[in-house]
Order: sequence, then C-alpha cells, then structure tokens
Amino acid sequence: MKGRRKGKRESMSTSTSGGSSRSTKQPVVVPATTNQSEDRIMGLVSMALLALQFGLQPFLTKTFTSGSASKISIVLVCEVFKFGVASCVLCSTAAGRLCVRLWEWKTSLACALVPAMIYAVQNICLQVAYQYLNPTTFQLINQTKILWTALFTFVVLSKKQSRAQCAALVVLVFSAVLITTGGKDSGHKVDDLYIGLIPAFVAALLSGLASALSQWSLQGKNRNTYLFSAELAVYTSLVLLVQSGTSAAWSGDWKFVTGFFTGWTPSTLIPVATNGVGGVIVGLVTKYAGSVSKGYSIVAGILLTATIEILAGSESTAVPAWKLCVAVPLVAISTLVHTLYPPAPAQPISQPEKPHKKE
Repeated sequence: MKGRRKGKRESMSTSTSGGSSRSTKQPVVVPATTNQSEDRIMGLVSMALLALQFGLQPFLTKTFTSGSASKISIVLVCEVFKFGVASCVLCSTAAGRLCVRLWEWKTSLACALVPAMIYAVQNICLQVAYQYLNPTTFQLINQTKILWTALFTFVVLSKKQSRAQCAALVVLVFSAVLITTGGKDSGHKVDDLYIGLIPAFVAALLSGLASALSQWSLQGKNRNTYLFSAELAVYTSLVLLVQSGTSAAWSGDWKFVTGFFTGWTPSTLIPVATNGVGGVIVGLVTKYAGSVSKGYSIVAGILLTATIEILAGSESTAVPAWKLCVAVPLVAISTLVHTLYPPAPAQPISQPEKPHKKE
C-alpha cells in the first residue's frame, strides 16, 4: 500500500511539474515590423504612381478630350470608372468580400459622405476663384492646402509634425508656388480680386479638412481602401447630380442632361480612365502614407509636368527652366527632411517610488 501511495505521489508530482513547465512557455509574438515595412513600401509605391498619374494627366486630357465636352459628364463618368475599378479589386479578395458582407449604411455615411460633401463645396469655391483671380494669385493661395492638411491632421488625428517637418512643409509650399506661378495677369479688377480671395482660401481650407477626414476613415476607423474609394465615388456622384439638377432647375438650362455626351469620342475614355485610377491611388496614399505625404506626390507630379513641357519645347508652359532647377532640389531636400526627422516618441511618465515602511 505504501508503495502504491508513493507511486501515486510521484506521478502526481511529475504531472504537476509537467503542467507547470507547459504553463511557463511564452506565446510566440510576431513582430510588427514586417507589417510596418510592408505598409511603408506600399505607401512609397502608391506615392510614386500618384505622382506619375498626376504629372501625365494634363497631357492625356489635352490630347484626347475635346474642349466642347461637358465637364459634368467627364467628372461623373470618371467617378463611375473609379467605382468600377475599386469594386473589382474589392470583390477579387476574400477580405474585400468580407467587407462588403459586413457593410452598414450608417458607418458608410459617417466615413465617406462628409468628405464627399466637403469636396463638392470645395469644387464650387474653386470655380468661383478661377473666374475672379489671376493664375499667380490663385496658385499662391491654393498651395496653402498642404499646410491646412497638416493642421487638420493634427486636429482630427492628433498626428504631430516635428519642427524639422514643419520647416520641410514650408519649403514644399514655396517650391509648389515657385513652379505653379508665372502666368500672365488676366487684368482682373481690384474688386474681383477680393471676391475671389475668400473662395480660394475656403477651397484650400476645405481641401485640408477633407484630406484629414479621409485619413481618419482609412486609418482611424481602419476602413478598407477600395471600399472607401467606391463609397466616395457614389456619394460624390450623388452630390454632383443634386448640385447640377438644382442649378439647372434654377436657371432653366438643362444642357447637362440633353447634351451629356456632346463632344465625346472613344478616346475621351483614356483620360477619364486614368483619372479614375488616380482617385483609387489617392486612397492608397492616404491609407499607407498619410494626407501630408499626398502633397509631396502632387508637387512631384507638377514637377514632372513642367519637366516634360520644357523638354518638349512647349510654348504654352509658364515655368522657366531656372525655376525647375531651383524647385527640384528644394522638393528633394524637403522630402528627405520630412522622412528622416519624424516627431520624437512620447516618453512614458515615470512614477516616483514609494518609500519602504520599516518593520
């Protein structure tokens, strides 16, 4: 009997020791650096594609789009094409199909409707500013949207910019102004100038706000990029149709309905398609690089456009070669500084140690 009890105790001790050894095994933790590096690569590739698309878009539009084509029809078809591209990519993956099955209209309205409405108001302000400002003044004010984007990104997402990054953004704005100004004065009156200043400032401000809200939806709410692009295309089209219908009912001019495809040719679909793809790429840049980095892609695209015009000997370009020679290194330095000098991580607050009580 004693031998059996002793054997049971030994077996119990070995089982408990084995259980304790199993419980002391630490779970395998997958480092997050892999996902971060993949996101960084995705962001850089998206920024490069956006710069390429933005730089080539003016030439494609000028070559394949007739001046008599309806601007409303071009924008609407572009949004339809963007919706189609985003939907195809979304439904081609298991994660995308899951997002579609879990889609809720309340969440969709909260994430995408507000940016779409802001972009619609911004477009109205831009049209007014175009009419009452000369190109130099307009571009000078319009490029401040980079600074507004950084400000609203801080307000909405609490994403700070270091002092070096703030200085880099100022250099970027200066470079953008340098290469986008230089057009001939249109001879606007002083009163027209003041009427155009307010819409131009409002448009730049709304651009920064919409970019920050889009980043909040994509990063803060972890919205699927292609789902967000499709939603934004639908809401933008609805807002544009309501806006155009209201304007037509007020003026009694329904040309945008009766002459919807006036001036269209099969080749018109080329710039419309590239513009639609560019809209999807903007979502990728916002998701993986941020709204502020999108500004670098836009300025790089402007540099690409100016470079092609100078090399092609285009007489319509308003950018002298010396401006391009100054702007290119400035943008390169600004990009390098903004990348290498992010904000310092917040230091944890250390609590004072409690004194030991004497026994």
